[in-house]
Amino acid sequence: MTQAGTKPFCPGCGEPTITACPECNASIKGDFLGMPSFVERPMPPFCEGCGAAYPWQISRVANAVDLLRLEGVEDSAVQEIEQSLADITKDTPRTQVAAVRILKVLGKLKRPIYDVAIKIIADIASSQAKSRLGL
Repeated sequence: MTQAGTKPFCPGCGEPTITACPECNASIKGDFLGMPSFVERPMPPFCEGCGAAYPWQISRVANAVDLLRLEGVEDSAVQEIEQSLADITKDTPRTQVAAVRILKVLGKLKRPIYDVAIKIIADIASSQAKSRLGL
């Protein structure tokens, strides 16, 4: 689903580029073709048309969960964080509580793993969640 002038694959991750939401086919807003841009715009995490998470957002959340499983964090704690991750990606009434839950579980991790986990979570967290997480 690429348009003329776009690259067929993302130079950052190698995945095929998309210009429309896979769920509702709404256009993904970005730079106009042919117009030079001096400001790098972050990829939006969610579709403005239907609210679905874009593939790169889904992948970021999965990375955080995979890291915790890899480090042998208890399944119940991983499930708690997995549910909370969805709530920290958006600024909603549930964001603050979800951030506290995540900090509680992450506080049990050893330092190198905590640092990696908090970095991954910082990449997906909303501004409200970042504030609560101290990022």
